[in-house]
Order: sequence, then C-alpha cells, then structure tokens
Amino acid sequence: MKLSLLDQVQIGTGRDSASAIADTIALSRHLDKLGFTRHWIVEHHAVPYEACVDPMVLACALAAATTNIRIGVGGVLLNNYSPYKVAESAQTLAALYPGRFDLGLGQSVSGPLPDLALQPDRSRPLLHDQGDKIHELLGHLFADLPADHAFARLKVMPDVAPVLPWVMAVSPASAARAGVLGLPLALSAFHKPELAVASAASYRSSFQASRRKGLPQSPQLFLAIRLSTGVDQNQAERLAMPMRWCFDQRRRLDTMPDRLPSVEEAVTLAGGVWPAETAEWPMYTICSLRDLRDRLHTMAHAVDCDEIMLQDVLPDPDMRLAHYTAIAQALAN
Repeated sequence: MKLSLLDQVQIGTGRDSASAIADTIALSRHLDKLGFTRHWIVEHHAVPYEACVDPMVLACALAAATTNIRIGVGGVLLNNYSPYKVAESAQTLAALYPGRFDLGLGQSVSGPLPDLALQPDRSRPLLHDQGDKIHELLGHLFADLPADHAFARLKVMPDVAPVLPWVMAVSPASAARAGVLGLPLALSAFHKPELAVASAASYRSSFQASRRKGLPQSPQLFLAIRLSTGVDQNQAERLAMPMRWCFDQRRRLDTMPDRLPSVEEAVTLAGGVWPAETAEWPMYTICSLRDLRDRLHTMAHAVDCDEIMLQDVLPDPDMRLAHYTAIAQALAN
C-alpha cells in the first residue's frame, strides 16, 4: 500500500511559525527516505497553531529539500483566487520540479473575516462557482481555453508539462465532478467519513477519460484519513487527544484554540482520554500498530484504492518523525 501525508504544519509545544516550517521540511526529507508517495500541505487561514497560510511557497521549499516524493497543495482554495494566478504559480512549480508537483483543488471557508480579506474586491458579496473556476484553471494549465474565451490569448508557460490537478471531494456530488472532468480524486474521509464509499462509487460511475495529455485514462483516487496509532490501543487513543480536542473546540464550540496543546494538556482539558469511535467509518481512525495494516487495507478495499493519505495533529516534531517511521514499518512487515 502507498502512504502519503496531508500536513497542517502545526506549531508544536514551545515552537513558533519559523520552527514549524523547518520541522515540516525535516519531516518531508524523512518521508522521502521512508518511501512515502506524496507530501501535501493544506491551505488554512487564521489558525493560530498552524503555519500553512501559503502552501504554494512552502511546496517550493519542500520540493527543493527532497528527491522522489511528490509535493502538493491539498488544496488550493479556488474560491479565494483567480484561476489564472493559480495556474501561473502551479506551472512555475512544474517548471522547477518536473513531474513532482500535485495541485489539489479544494473549496472551503476560513471564516467570514479571512475570506473577506483574501478577496481583491471587498465592496461586493462573495460570488463563486467552483465548477467554472476549475474549467478555467484547466484551460490555463493545458492551454486549451475555447477560442471565444475572454482569456484565450493568455498562455501560462505552454512549453511546460502541466501539473497534475486533483479534485478534493467529500460528497458523491463533488466526487462526480472529478469523474466528469476525468481528473484524479483526493477522497476525504475527514468531515463526513460515512460518505466515503458512496463518493468513490459516484466518481467511478461518472468517470470520463479526458483527451488532455497527462490525465488518467481510468479512475485514479486515494483516500485521506485522520490517523492516530501507537504500540497499543491505549497509547493510540492518548496520542489522538490533541487532534480530537482541537477539532472538537473548533466544530462543536466554534472556538479556535490559541495554541496546540501537548498530549498531557489535551487529556487534562478534555477531562480524560476519549475512547476511539466504534463506527465502521470514524472521523478519527485510532488503532494499535498491530491492527494498523488490517484497518487500512479494509478501508482501502472498500473504496478500491491502493493509496492512503494520513493526517495527524501531534504537537512534537520528534513525535511526528517516530509516528511515521512506525507506520511505514508496520505496513512493510
């Protein structure tokens, strides 16, 4: 099974933004040596304990520090940007690191204030059509906008092989969009994991092979999950607490913690260690290293893929290095 990482570039206990970025570069080198397939950076705004506000810039640093692993943005929030500008940044990375850059296309909100601050025109309501923006972006990347398009004469490095664009999806409807466009699918099992199997089926049934060179001729997808694992179930549940407590504060109480707590702090703040969910498709996959292989293979089989992208919210950089070393070893044995 292929392993990848979706990275929030968390600012660990006693760290700052600069050290968090340095930690992520060191982690990328480590993942490269472990044989991970991809290292993607999220785009989040106004999160005090994360340093991933400009993943395109950080992707350049990661690619420069590594050799084989694919570097990606997962994903660029098209609702905030001009597709033309995104294409320019993406093609610059494609020219610098041929065949190693992935462009994940997402649609998410960062909150009323950062969403407004990201817009060039704050005098009008925010209007956005994700489908239209993806179509325009693809036209720029592959230099095939219709002749009557307003931007048809604009060319974005047409002599550079286009980056590989991925549609990030949560629901069957958004997964079907990827299929109709003939694009690979980054299937998120974060927010609504119970939809993962239906979304994968929707993508496959709607898939239409594209005539654009470099795009897959058959469905291509990976599954993204939040994972915590340890030597036994108790340790896995304990290590999951910073992640679970932070997301609980954000989603249930609409409160943004001002820093990432240590494992012990998270346990104290939460009033103890929360047991792992028992659902077949949990929001947080929490299991021992002994059970990890079977757990991941079962999930991958259910959506018919051979790659899983993992996300953690561990507060210590050394802990993260050890976490992914243990995962790679567990899957290799």
